Amino acid sequence: MSGPKNTLVCDPGTGPPPSIQTPTTNYNYVPGVFYFDVGVNWLWRPGTQLYAKVDNVANTMPPPTGGRPNNIVYDVIGRMYRIGVRFNE
Repeated sequence: MSGPKNTLVCDPGTGPPPSIQTPTTNYNYVPGVFYFDVGVNWLWRPGTQLYAKVDNVANTMPPPTGGRPNNIVYDVIGRMYRIGVRFNE
């Protein structure tokens, strides 16, 4: 869990009473974000496929989460391009 420095984050009614040394909060909200990805595949010949993909087309940045980026919930890399070949037998 994360929160301001020296803050204990608990579920409602489960944590210790707040004090000056260890304030508590039950506010554990993470805003949603919409990412738009685009990908295409081409069957070049039987058993060979070409592909291209762009992740996070709009290069949407994650919202602030009180410090460092939250890479578990959000895409912190930004726009990413991929191209490749797949061989299937």
